[in-house]
Amino acid sequence: NAQFCEKVIYGKPINTFDRLSLKYQTPEAKLFVKSNKPLNTSLIKFEVWKTGTNPEYDKFIEIKKYILNKNWNQTFMKYTFKGTGDYKFIIYNDKEIIIKTIYISVTD
Repeated sequence: NAQFCEKVIYGKPINTFDRLSLKYQTPEAKLFVKSNKPLNTSLIKFEVWKTGTNPEYDKFIEIKKYILNKNWNQTFMKYTFKGTGDYKFIIYNDKEIIIKTIYISVTD
C-alpha cells in the first residue's frame, strides 16, 4: 500500500490525497509506504515521471533512494514538486522489483 499524505504521525498517514493544489497547499508531500508484513528491503527507491497523454511521452524527472531497516513494515519519504502536471511514482525494493506504482495530479 502506498499513498501521498500531508504528514505522518505515529505511523499513520494524515490527510491523504491524490491531487495537490499549489494554490492551497505547499508543494511538499509525504509518500507513505506500508505492508502487512516487513518490507524485507534495506532500500526503497522511487522513480518520478511526469506523465503525458500517451505513455510514450512520459518524461523522466529523477530517482530518489532511501535506506531503511528491512524489518520495518512501513516508511515514508518527503517529496517536493517543482511544477504542475500528472506524476507517476514507481517504487522499487533493493532487488529492483516494483513494490507499487502510484499517481498524483499537481495543479495551480
